[in-house]
Amino acid sequence: MGKRFEDWDKSLSLVIAADTELNVAEINLRRHVNIARSNGHSWTSIGLALGVSRQAAQQRFGRLIGEDDE
Repeated sequence: MGKRFEDWDKSLSLVIAADTELNVAEINLRRHVNIARSNGHSWTSIGLALGVSRQAAQQRFGRLIGEDDE
């Protein structure tokens, strides 16, 4: 039973680590999308970079404050 608990504990530790990495990646992605928008890139080009439509990129990442509609 000790070995089983050890494996379970290691597996959960890996799940927690992967979830943390995913959260960090999401924060970085949002930051870089905001930077790209601030540098004048359109939702269309951001969508192309992410392999999604302009609408999907805009819906996922929202708009920067004071940004005009395209």
